[in-house]
Amino acid sequence: MMFFSSCNDWLDVKPQGQTEEEDMYTTYEGFKNSLIGCYMKLKSRNLYGEKLTMSHVESLAQLWDLSASTRNADVALGQYDFEDTYAKSAISTMYGNLYNVIVQTNSILEYLEKNGHCIEDPAAYSIIEGEAHAIRALCHLDILRLFGQMPQNATKKVKLPYAEVVSIKELPAYYDYNAFCEKLEKDLLIAEQKLANTDPVLSNSLTYSGNADNFFDFRGLRLNYYAVKALQARFYLYTCQTNKAYDAANVIYTAKPVNLSTVNDFNLYYHTAPSECLFALSNQELMDYEVSVLGTGSNQVQSSHLFITMGMLDDLYADVDISTHAGYGQLWNTATMDGSGNYTKALLKKYYYDIKGEYSATALLTKMQIIPMLRMSEVYLILMETTTDLEEANDLYVEYMRARSVNVEETFASLDEVKDFILGEIRREFYAEGHMFYAYKRLGIKQMLWGANEVGEEEYILPLPDSEYDPAV
Repeated sequence: MMFFSSCNDWLDVKPQGQTEEEDMYTTYEGFKNSLIGCYMKLKSRNLYGEKLTMSHVESLAQLWDLSASTRNADVALGQYDFEDTYAKSAISTMYGNLYNVIVQTNSILEYLEKNGHCIEDPAAYSIIEGEAHAIRALCHLDILRLFGQMPQNATKKVKLPYAEVVSIKELPAYYDYNAFCEKLEKDLLIAEQKLANTDPVLSNSLTYSGNADNFFDFRGLRLNYYAVKALQARFYLYTCQTNKAYDAANVIYTAKPVNLSTVNDFNLYYHTAPSECLFALSNQELMDYEVSVLGTGSNQVQSSHLFITMGMLDDLYADVDISTHAGYGQLWNTATMDGSGNYTKALLKKYYYDIKGEYSATALLTKMQIIPMLRMSEVYLILMETTTDLEEANDLYVEYMRARSVNVEETFASLDEVKDFILGEIRREFYAEGHMFYAYKRLGIKQMLWGANEVGEEEYILPLPDSEYDPAV
């Protein structure tokens, strides 16, 4: 029991604001509130509001200049010093909060079986069930990508808990890599099945559903059908199931529920590319801490900010025509002084907006204060990486770069060249969105750009929190 007691700490936590489960899950409103509570937790700073997007995961990928940083956890993680007190706390926090969201989805699913009859609309029932499975899959996928073994050529084996129950009497089992992935895929397929015939996004927009029940509106801020397909594509790509990754991504590309963001977004200061988001988290507290983390809006770079050097910025766009690229001039602020009065650092403007500006409620909700989770850009890059047709890859590339205001004069001569471009583009496109570490790990990259030393399994596999049972094989 000592082995499992700490797991109980993560997995036997009742949903936030829930005093009595029996009362919560006796009405449609109760189920809706619990589901929305999951999204509220996802956007917290301990998860995708910061640590799994802007800071900790990006530090693992060597994306910030931490040479003189006072951000102790990020420095330790960037050095892969997992024995450091700050790093241990950060790892424990991310792990615990992911499982805390999972337990809330498990509670929803458990009570749907018991009390789901209180939801009179079958479509609402299916959507709640589908989204709960999708959120559970989302969290387990990032547990796998952080704490799991290498998806290719693994010599260090790791077992992880896949949590499907709430009760302390039935603790989650630990699964090896293949079994864990099977569980995850099952959740994704159930989510797709439940949303396939009921999600209003299939016949309406990602914003409005055309349904009198506003619970069906703003589907782009929840894990809708197309977002689930994108999550499937992400999962299949990470686990090296390239044919399945291509097929899932192609469903979205064919339907085109959204198009790639263009310079129009940047001209409106929509730097998170909201027009192409298949799923995003709306976070009205974003500007309460964004400046202290990324320094945006400041005239001077501080040691507590996350930033890059001008040399890193040059590396970032080394193979791109920066004279027209929509992201280069709009996403990075280079007019900021360091402590010596020199303009040697660049600050990311992706999440910043002028809080004194006048915006409609819908613009704030869906354009300004959002954290991208799944974007059309990722769909394009997955298709380009997994297609076996060079002509198709080049057509996608031209279309993709045109949206970024870059005219392509020369296309790729081989699929290997395509893959080289994609690795650099993931770095450029998804800065502070938490993608690069997973791309490096998926490909088994030994030398990260800006990394001081070679990395391997010891650096790519985060240790489970000290209190967790690690049944390594």
